[in-house]
Amino acid sequence: MVEHIEDQEEKHEVTTMLHKYYKIFDITKLNISNLKAPPMINTGDNPPISSRAYRTDQHRGQLISRTVNKMVQAGQVKRSYSSWS
Repeated sequence: MVEHIEDQEEKHEVTTMLHKYYKIFDITKLNISNLKAPPMINTGDNPPISSRAYRTDQHRGQLISRTVNKMVQAGQVKRSYSSWS
């Protein structure tokens, strides 16, 4: 959680604070980002944009699939059957 902090003193302070207040952090759910996306994006009458999925190797594909499934189970995302998805 603090690997990105380069200054050792600052890293120590943050680590100490995290340990002191660990009860206020919810670590039971997968947390990838703090992005607050709107639930609906108005696309008007425009047709869906067609694009291929990004290519990835088998190992990375399995990791992506497991991560998405965890997010679905945690209620952070839901499956979409829209022609835009």
